[in-house]
Amino acid sequence: MTGKSYVITVNDRPLRVAASLEAAQADAERQAAKCRETGEYKWVEHRPGEFRLQERGTRGRFAWSLYGVHVVPTVTEGGAR
Repeated sequence: MTGKSYVITVNDRPLRVAASLEAAQADAERQAAKCRETGEYKWVEHRPGEFRLQERGTRGRFAWSLYGVHVVPTVTEGGAR
């Protein structure tokens, strides 16, 4: 049986895996908030299965952050032949 996993990335390097898109996005926002003051974020599906976090900067515009979430297939026991 196959499913989906959600890989949280920083600068396109894997950081952690989450069981849902919402959990992965919340984790990435928490990580980004550690080094930002505004705390205003939005998610954009950059490519199919690839979500990128945007942060509002001090000038009021959104800019791409280093954080992203990639949807990847998960193979559970007995799923690969």
